[in-house]
Amino acid sequence: MNTLGKRVSTGLTLALFATGLIVYAPSGVILALASVVSILATLEWESLRAGKLGTVNTLVSSILALLTTFVFVWVFQNIAWTVGALGLGWTVLLVWVGWIALTGQTSSVSRARLLGPLIICPSIALIPVIHAMDSNGPIALLAAFVAIWGSDTGAYFSGRKWGKHRLAPKVSPGKTWEGVSGGLLLGVLASLGIIRAFYDGGIPYLFWVAILIISISAGVLGDLFESMFKRTSGKKDSGSLLPGHGGILDRIDSTLAFLPIFALFIVAGKMDI
Repeated sequence: MNTLGKRVSTGLTLALFATGLIVYAPSGVILALASVVSILATLEWESLRAGKLGTVNTLVSSILALLTTFVFVWVFQNIAWTVGALGLGWTVLLVWVGWIALTGQTSSVSRARLLGPLIICPSIALIPVIHAMDSNGPIALLAAFVAIWGSDTGAYFSGRKWGKHRLAPKVSPGKTWEGVSGGLLLGVLASLGIIRAFYDGGIPYLFWVAILIISISAGVLGDLFESMFKRTSGKKDSGSLLPGHGGILDRIDSTLAFLPIFALFIVAGKMDI
């Protein structure tokens, strides 16, 4: 099977599996699986940062990721303003990433040990938090992931078909403005389809459109941030676990930036922040 075939088959399998879990699994299962993703992504980050991992480093990094994820789930569910604080923190980071990438500059990302868990685990912790938010939580979470999947798919195919103008050539040469535009369009439309069919939370559609445009744009910058870190580490992919996609971190890079911005509007609004 060629690379495109592997990419499509892996993506469809993951999307169907995740959709079934989001719709039918209890929040406890979502928390457990989110923790596994946090651990795997943190191990890939640590591998990029430090090279080949030994047994002790793997164990320490896994425990750190697990505890960090659990702590942030508890914090988000019990200290309401922290959801907004995470979203604002990511906003500052993404403004810096956008400035560096879109002005044609280059910059390295810190290789500090704790940066990986602090980048990865809080965002992944939002998955069970959104899922357990209220009766609309699973649908809101599904709408978020459909937006991410749609934007990734739209960007990939529209970029291949029409891409001419590079988005950030010194950070990620393969990304184009045409790809970003196609991804934004498909991501918004696909997610709105889920919202219109299943969501019953009283949020106006125009507000949903604004939320999705902002969150998908954040996801693009999150992708660029991971590209900056991989360039700092001298690697093309974070791993090889997912055929056609690379590693877990390669698959969730946009998710890490999308969810805090999405939650800033959705979860924070539910918590009356």
